[in-house]
Amino acid sequence: MKFEELLEKFDNPNVYTRVNDENLETICEGKMYDIECKKEFSDQEVMAFGYYDDVLCVRLAIKWHAKEFDTLEELKNDPDLQKMGRYSWAKVMLKGKPVYACTTNQQYEDILSDANDYGIQVIFHGCTLPRGWERMYPNYVSSEAVLASENVFFSDYHAKQEAFELTMHPFCRNAVGAMDWGGTIMNKYLSKDNKSRHRRYTTDVFEMASAIMNQAAIQCIAIYPNNLSELPQHEIDFLKSVPTTWDETKFIAGYPGKYAVVARRHGDKWYVAGLNGTDQLMKLTLKLPMLAGKTVTYYYETASKDKKALWPVSQMKTVKVDKKGNLKVVMQPKGGLIVEK
Repeated sequence: MKFEELLEKFDNPNVYTRVNDENLETICEGKMYDIECKKEFSDQEVMAFGYYDDVLCVRLAIKWHAKEFDTLEELKNDPDLQKMGRYSWAKVMLKGKPVYACTTNQQYEDILSDANDYGIQVIFHGCTLPRGWERMYPNYVSSEAVLASENVFFSDYHAKQEAFELTMHPFCRNAVGAMDWGGTIMNKYLSKDNKSRHRRYTTDVFEMASAIMNQAAIQCIAIYPNNLSELPQHEIDFLKSVPTTWDETKFIAGYPGKYAVVARRHGDKWYVAGLNGTDQLMKLTLKLPMLAGKTVTYYYETASKDKKALWPVSQMKTVKVDKKGNLKVVMQPKGGLIVEK
């Protein structure tokens, strides 16, 4: 079944589609199930989106228990909660108030272990902080565990907060493990027509630099067809080539919620990303000893000559880092910078 055909069926919750072209199977709660697709999956065990570019995109629907109790004794003695499977989780109400909705770290590790047996890579969403799983499981990709970019799409409030949040997370959330922020957003407005709904408040170079700043083994680049004709060629070329794995990372400068500058090395090439979380123009002198005396590519922005323009103009040029490793840079309000060599 083609991916597009599957999506059409997926939009109809009354259609229950079997997707096992090569008799693929997966484990859930210790049993074997044919991979199936169903929109409404509460109390179901497993579903899948199907194939996409020869990759099987699987979504496990962790078995859901939702129960309400009048007394704590009833809760403790409930047989369903006592026999919850290793992939199960629960939302429990006691006298109309939530008691817990939880999984355990062991359940995350069970999922990673079993998925690895079947060559399935895993990204966790709606989840806890990762606990060193990059080193423990080769199939672990990333975890959300953050108020991510979908909220930028959902509301104007979160769109306004994006620059602040992405200059905060390098110092907290992303410092402890891979962070699936969700996407580098290149549309000027958060809509398919790039005209309606609320606007994006960050600049193009900010978004491009976030693909370096936000560390995750898979980076999503949110590209609409119109972006291919609207974006400058140097932006498209960069987005096509930005790495997602790094051999070395160095903190350059920053302050949580105000700005962040990080240098990452992929092979023998350095990428320096800077984000400005404020509404003010920011001038910095970066200390880049690894690039001392070298000519580098510099992505930056200048204020538009059109006074009504909402975004600055993206630019690219070559500059030389001085012999001491110093480089003077400028970041526009809620803007960014990239240096690569």
